[in-house]
Amino acid sequence: MEEGRQYAMNPDVYRAAFTGNSSFFETLTGSSSTLLQVTIEKNTVLHVALQFEQFHIVEKLVRLRPSLVYEKNSKGNTPLHVAVRWAGASSIDVEAGGQQLLSMVNEDGDTALQVAVRYDNDDEFEIVRELMKEDPKLAIRVNNAGESALFLAVDGGNYKMARHILSAAPDDCSYAGRHGMNVLHALLLHKSGYFVKEVMEKCSSTTIKQGDDSGWTPLHVAAHMGNRKFVKLLLEKDYSPAYLRNKDGLSAFHIAAKEGNVQVMKQLIEKCPDIFELLDDKGRTALHVAAESGMYKSFNFLVRRPEFKGFFDEQDKEGNTFVHLAAIKDQLEIGRRFGHPTRLSRSSMHNRSSDVETWDRWGYTIHQVSETNMFIATLIATVTFTAAFTVPGGFNQNGNVGEGLAVLSKVTAFHVFLIANTLAFGLSITTFVVRFVDSTEKWIEEAIYHREMVRRTAFYMNWSILALLVAFIAGTYAVVPHSLGIAVVVIICCCFLSPACLLHFFSAYYWIQMSQN
Repeated sequence: MEEGRQYAMNPDVYRAAFTGNSSFFETLTGSSSTLLQVTIEKNTVLHVALQFEQFHIVEKLVRLRPSLVYEKNSKGNTPLHVAVRWAGASSIDVEAGGQQLLSMVNEDGDTALQVAVRYDNDDEFEIVRELMKEDPKLAIRVNNAGESALFLAVDGGNYKMARHILSAAPDDCSYAGRHGMNVLHALLLHKSGYFVKEVMEKCSSTTIKQGDDSGWTPLHVAAHMGNRKFVKLLLEKDYSPAYLRNKDGLSAFHIAAKEGNVQVMKQLIEKCPDIFELLDDKGRTALHVAAESGMYKSFNFLVRRPEFKGFFDEQDKEGNTFVHLAAIKDQLEIGRRFGHPTRLSRSSMHNRSSDVETWDRWGYTIHQVSETNMFIATLIATVTFTAAFTVPGGFNQNGNVGEGLAVLSKVTAFHVFLIANTLAFGLSITTFVVRFVDSTEKWIEEAIYHREMVRRTAFYMNWSILALLVAFIAGTYAVVPHSLGIAVVVIICCCFLSPACLLHFFSAYYWIQMSQN
């Protein structure tokens, strides 16, 4: 302000500005100290009038004192910043303010264009159009967070606005974004296929290779998300980013292997056939990463590729093969398939045999579990088979009609007993069938198949035991004298024992699922 002087705003002046009392300002002259008054946050009367959309006094205030358009409040916002957020750029004479006004930034480093991109909700974004028309070079400016107007438009999902900014300033448009990202990162994170090709056609190879603060290039992000279309576009533009590593030492190929994105891996190999040789900062191939993460899809794909046949013995900087890493991370399927010493060279196994022997112990454990299930199934089948022919209450042997039939055949509790007993017997027999099929299919090497068979037998056994419990309670209730006390005891047993079995079953099933993931 003039001579650096500022005055606390009088309440009457503030009231006149936010209510739009034009008669109050008609008596003022350009030299009046009233126009130098500011609020506690250093807003001038022009800031206040614009914030409350009192457009009819804005022109009068600017005419009285043109320098008001350059004044900043405590947040560094000029009246133009306030106008594009609350009112519209047309409420300020942009042309009269010139390049100086357009290029002024607030404390966040935002020009009026960047504020307009954030807050212009109009479908036709007239404010952004007007600002870009006045100075297309605004598109090259970035704020303190490193965000350009184009990045903000894409990050906000306003691709129509982004397209206009890019077309209005094709040679003066910044792609930069926060945290070292650029527009391509934003498009990927928002999972948008719209507008991608236009950006790819106009951006440079530097933009494609640019890593964010964590070293993630757009290709790293695309590989992580499994975005095949984006990967294809990036590789067609420039395949060199496929060999770049992020700050964790991982290439896009390693990341795709870690996430199980097989289709992305295929595209990378097709465009860069030597990428299977690429090591991360720990000296690990993609096969190491897939084995360590337990991503069986990636692992299965890689071991079947002829390029990887010579890398089964590859050791990282700590001397680990992929089998060692699988053993350390408890990845059973991978270790059981390739963990036997005959599958790897002797040199790769020295000093690490104890790790691989873990798989033999686990294989023995699976065998133990299977045998335990079979033992329990045998007991249940024997008990239920016997119970079917020695039913509670016995048989009718009085020589009358119905001789040989169950005495309690018309009792409801007896019906429950028969159903539960039959179910327990059937489930135990199913366990035998599953175990028999599994034992005849030794040609299947994948441990995941055999573990699935063991898990199924456990599933059937849990329900078989529960059915046996119900049969016992129902049979007992059917043969004892009917009384309220006995009924209460039986109900209490059902209410306690049955939920306990169910809780154990679902808890075990939940942890099995969690271990697989």
